Amino acid sequence: MTTSFGRSAPLILVLAFILGMYGFSQASRKADPKFSRDLKTTYPRQAYQAMFYQKSDKGEGRVILSSDGKGHVRLKEVASVMRFSQPFKNSVGSERTENLFLSVDRITLLDYLQGKKYIVFQHDKTIQESPLTNLGVGIFDEEMYKSSDAKRLEDTVIDGTPVRGWLTTFPLTDAEQVEAWFSKQTGCLVFARGAGVTTNLLKYQKGSLPARDFLPPEGYKKTKI
Repeated sequence: MTTSFGRSAPLILVLAFILGMYGFSQASRKADPKFSRDLKTTYPRQAYQAMFYQKSDKGEGRVILSSDGKGHVRLKEVASVMRFSQPFKNSVGSERTENLFLSVDRITLLDYLQGKKYIVFQHDKTIQESPLTNLGVGIFDEEMYKSSDAKRLEDTVIDGTPVRGWLTTFPLTDAEQVEAWFSKQTGCLVFARGAGVTTNLLKYQKGSLPARDFLPPEGYKKTKI
């Protein structure tokens, strides 16, 4: 499972609808009291880069998550996501299904120390700034589970990696169980499933990106949510 990859690796990454399910949706803009925590002291402590594969009935994609181990996390998204399907009849009366897809290209920066989240849209050079909620970086954030009433699962091994697991509901709902497993050695997510989405770790590499990669780019127009 553990394979090295550099900064030059192609960023063919995360599905926007998956981020929506796991802490970046409209609902996640409000704190969930179930996950009460002090963000300044409960951020990911390891510096690493990790690539994940995610799949649901709406599509599939990859995620690169980068942590500096000092309170800053970076996510890169490039996606083609199915928004809806509808029947379509051509001129000769044959019927087929037509799908509408949305393309997404953005970077999400999380600053646990300042309690800020920045969504960077590269196509129009804009940045959306909002408070960072206690969900942190969503399913990838073990501290979120530790701070809540999440059920601790019995330790096991996944693909040769000893892991510890958590089971809870989120965000802001009690309708869907979410299961997540983290490496006992690195603290990195190894596997998660829930809300119709599965997430698998593909590659892991120790070490952080340069500090500038965790900062909002200069010259972009900033708006607040």
